[in-house]
Amino acid sequence: MRAVGTMSLRAFSSLALCLTASMLFVLLLSSGVEAKNCGGPVECTCGDRVVEDAKLFKDIGVCKGDGLRLQGGDLDCQGFRIIGFDNRKDYDGIRVDSPLGSRISNCIVTGFYDGVYFDRYSGSSVERSQMVGNFIGVRTGDGVAGRPPAKDCCIGTPKASNAGT
Repeated sequence: MRAVGTMSLRAFSSLALCLTASMLFVLLLSSGVEAKNCGGPVECTCGDRVVEDAKLFKDIGVCKGDGLRLQGGDLDCQGFRIIGFDNRKDYDGIRVDSPLGSRISNCIVTGFYDGVYFDRYSGSSVERSQMVGNFIGVRTGDGVAGRPPAKDCCIGTPKASNAGT
């Protein structure tokens, strides 16, 4: 006869297996998906680096970090949204790192600190896009050594409806 409060080996093994499976599930949820290069035939998702011309075919988000990093090519959102998680954190909906001219068009960017942040670039533009519910709609950086600072580059893109602008 077994004493009350003791556990059989079988019950203990089942409990250990359940705990191990639970811990693996939590680790999978907490580990972020690695950013990948996207554009061309590769669909973009939160945090990805756009390295060639890209079109969105659905909303992206809710992103818990940067939306997309534009490092080459043009981005046409085709009216789809890039959605952020918290506009008080220093995350960008679209961060333009491209040293070459890139065009962002037809995007709705919401829920980020910066809707679009231009860092180092030359001749890039935002066209027919909406920055809504971000802290700053479109922000330009100070450039990089040897390159001029970013200039206001927005065509048909109002900067209104953002908390800090």
